[in-house]
Amino acid sequence: MFTVDMESGTGIRRIRNEEIAEAAQANSDTKKYRSGETDRDGGVSKVGDAMVRTALFEAAHIMLTRATRFSSLKRWALGVAQRRGMKCAKVALARKLGVVLHRMWVDATDFHWGKVAMAD
Repeated sequence: MFTVDMESGTGIRRIRNEEIAEAAQANSDTKKYRSGETDRDGGVSKVGDAMVRTALFEAAHIMLTRATRFSSLKRWALGVAQRRGMKCAKVALARKLGVVLHRMWVDATDFHWGKVAMAD
């Protein structure tokens, strides 16, 4: 995979797998607290673009509260909401949407609401 860096003028360069993995989780890293023997994972950190985080959270909110069309993502998030609460479900769905959108971008595939039979 290649990218074009227009601002710095460096031109086309190859993207490493580490950069792709970093981009996929850019908005979903957890905070870490480590001191002595204590090692805790916190909430979602503020790493990454704030506008992307906001857009993903708003998309998750709309999917869970206003969208009438059902999907496997919505079913999964509603299960999370029953176990952990609606806000946690929205954050989890936003993270999952970010990963799905990133994979669609990398693979250049279209989104399908239902399960699509894979061609042999």
